[in-house]
Amino acid sequence: MSADENCRDARGAETTGDGFPSGEFVEEEDGNAFMGSGETSMFRNEAERRAAWALGLLTVAYCHASATGFLLPSLLPAMSVELKLDDEQGALLTTLFTVIYSLLLPFIGVLADKVDRKNLLTAGAATWTLASFMTAHSQNFAALVVSRGLFAIGNGAQNPVAFSMIPEMFPRNKALALSAYNLAIHAGRAVSFASGAFVGRAIAPPGSEQHILTNEPITLPLTYLTEIGALGAHTILYTTADSVVLTPNVGTVLENTVGPALMKSGMSWHEIFDLVAFPGLLIAPLILFTITDPGRTSTGSRAMKRRQRALEREKSREREKMFENLPTIDNGGLVALVGASVDDEFDLDSESSRRNVAVTATTTQLGMMGKYKSVPIKPKTDDGLFGSMAACFESKAFRRVTTASTLVDVAGWSMIAFQAAFYERVFDLTPAEYDPLLALIIPLAGVTGGLGGGWICDRLQAHGPRGQRWFISLMTIAAGPLLAASILADDYKVSLAYLFPGILAAEVFRAPTAVMTREALPDSPSVAAATHLAVRNLIAGIGPLLVAYLAHKYDLRHALLLAPVFYVLAGISYFDAIGVLTKEKQARVEATRKQASKKKMMQKAA
Repeated sequence: MSADENCRDARGAETTGDGFPSGEFVEEEDGNAFMGSGETSMFRNEAERRAAWALGLLTVAYCHASATGFLLPSLLPAMSVELKLDDEQGALLTTLFTVIYSLLLPFIGVLADKVDRKNLLTAGAATWTLASFMTAHSQNFAALVVSRGLFAIGNGAQNPVAFSMIPEMFPRNKALALSAYNLAIHAGRAVSFASGAFVGRAIAPPGSEQHILTNEPITLPLTYLTEIGALGAHTILYTTADSVVLTPNVGTVLENTVGPALMKSGMSWHEIFDLVAFPGLLIAPLILFTITDPGRTSTGSRAMKRRQRALEREKSREREKMFENLPTIDNGGLVALVGASVDDEFDLDSESSRRNVAVTATTTQLGMMGKYKSVPIKPKTDDGLFGSMAACFESKAFRRVTTASTLVDVAGWSMIAFQAAFYERVFDLTPAEYDPLLALIIPLAGVTGGLGGGWICDRLQAHGPRGQRWFISLMTIAAGPLLAASILADDYKVSLAYLFPGILAAEVFRAPTAVMTREALPDSPSVAAATHLAVRNLIAGIGPLLVAYLAHKYDLRHALLLAPVFYVLAGISYFDAIGVLTKEKQARVEATRKQASKKKMMQKAA
């Protein structure tokens, strides 16, 4: 059902598709209030104001994390000149972040379920702020490696905490709250490029001072009297016929050379990093002292989950006692019992299938009690974090969706790592010229593609998977030639004109992919999301390294053509992935229907 369709809730009240009562105000048990169409006030109670403040602060923190993260590739051209970095070293700094971030993501996700999440995010914000200050004062490549690794550790806490807290604070409009939060990444990119516009240019290139004093003879050109412009700015050394030899006055030299040089000197990249990192000193304590973890309150969802788990453990102990009273059965009888309960074609490889088999077989046992001696059949025990992550790859749809999105990330990180260097080297632009343009074009295109693509996919999905399948695939494929045209353009204005629709098309995949990941593994969405993101970020770091290698072998412009190729491959992969996902969803629905029908038949027989 689409979000704008009306439905009826369990009590018979008319509601909108997202669960809101039509034109009414709803207040949750935890005090969180939400507004329907019939009210005009923004907040109705203190709980709602706290939730809005927490969302705003989490969004600001995400913006700061994105700004400090994307600032390095934005300032990389200036940093490379001063620290003598080559393309391989610059690419390695980006790859280092993606690898460390992806490896830590599952562990931080598990940790977020066990500790106070706002304390975890506070520690993360303090860590990435400290790492940004360390980057500002780095004097060599080794120092950058250390600071970049520390930044990845701190940044790893941001999304696991926010993605779990925001739905709990806004249970009735999760998508809207998360959409507002996700806009911060584009705002962070805008801040990083805008900051890069203030990078100063060296007044004199290294080594130029050796040419100031020279033993070479000085030659002065002749100037015709009719060509003298401002005589007051020059001194006549001597005349010959209708020509003169002029020398500029000292004041004019300073005005025409030193003045503009000082004006263009701007700020150093060290100062810019310090400036952008500074808000983190305020963000971390604000998170610590002004927001609360909704799951740690007595009525929070995590507290309710803990009580629910306690009840489940109690029921499990009761079932074990019940099983203890059941007599045993021989192996042949057990095989016959299970065989009578399970379809021959039923897949026993997945955890959900094994649980369904256990439930069915146990039901059959209870129905036959007194006729046969039996033993309890229990589901497979939990294999821990790595076992759960490995189990995700049992789903073919999960593998295909993860592959497609990883191809997009390889292309995206390739562009991000060398975007600034491309416009500086290929079009000979200064940061003051290209950074303001990139600060406007890239975030605006990203927001338009991300939000617009998600909105269109929601409406296409309401009519079936086919429309969304073609839309995502074609848009991702279209990003390839558009970005290729941007890279191969002869003029930077033409390049930027193609860059906007290219990035717009490239960002369409993002929101639908998050939904597809959950649909591929509906029984374990959190583990699926963590595993999916870990694989994407781990492999995506290959992109900048490949571009650096190709740039060393050829040139940067042709090396960046790697990104359009990966976008085309990703679009083709998405077409296949969505098709596989659709088949798996249909198979699960059919299996559930058969299982329910069989259970009813056995209950009637009993």
